[in-house]
Amino acid sequence: MKISGVAIGQWNQICKKKEGIRRTQYKIYRAIVMGNVAHTYASKDYIIRYHDMNILVSHTGLVLTIWRDSNTDTITIVDKVKAKYDAKTTHKQNIKKANAKHSYILKV
Repeated sequence: MKISGVAIGQWNQICKKKEGIRRTQYKIYRAIVMGNVAHTYASKDYIIRYHDMNILVSHTGLVLTIWRDSNTDTITIVDKVKAKYDAKTTHKQNIKKANAKHSYILKV
């Protein structure tokens, strides 16, 4: 699973933070792991809903774009849960979890 440069810039713009690329990638992968699948297209591309953001992932595993959607119900993840996840998960493990979820979504 890869993240496009556009998606990284969009994440930083939405979150109003300028963090390093590695930290931003970690947060995007965490959002994919913790978020819910909101919609799957016939082409097997899908949208992950995380808080008030949508993440469009292609069937090849490329994170294409991220946008804020305040009209749809939010998927709230408590800060305590995120902190617990961060304490137990390294960057490599986070990527593996995101890849596993991507593979599972494509199978279903």
